[in-house]
Amino acid sequence: MKRINLFFMVLLGLSLIITSCTKEIPGPAGADGTDGTDGVANIENLNIIVSPSQWTYDNLYDIWYYKYNIEADNNSLVYGYVMSGNGKQALPYLTLTDYKSEQYSFATSLFETPASIELQYSNLEDFSVKPTNDVSFYFIIVPPVSVADESNVNYSDYDAVLKHYKLD
Repeated sequence: MKRINLFFMVLLGLSLIITSCTKEIPGPAGADGTDGTDGVANIENLNIIVSPSQWTYDNLYDIWYYKYNIEADNNSLVYGYVMSGNGKQALPYLTLTDYKSEQYSFATSLFETPASIELQYSNLEDFSVKPTNDVSFYFIIVPPVSVADESNVNYSDYDAVLKHYKLD
């Protein structure tokens, strides 16, 4: 039990740090002095559906995972969401209810060849239990040259991010 509590405290701390930090990264200068991009160049919008048979168990970390290869610059921003009963929820996502206690998260390996997104699942009642239904994940991958003013975007809202990058 202490292991689970420590894990969630670390996860919560990392989530707060990541979501509270914003950084403006300018794109290359254009001829007219603008950032040289239209704000949406080469942005990917992925919908990944993982069936129960696609999950692999990792004994070392007590998690189920699925690795999805992508083509992305290693400095890209990756926004992840999972479909829940309440719509698309930002990752990491934790649900603790009377009938289930589970967590979805992801990790990126953008420096590897090929680059990948690793989807992760933990059933907190029994780590050996994997998802029993198809799970839909949504990712928006933003290359460095597409990053502009990010200060007014609610990244926990999938539809707001789509709208910001003109993907809706």
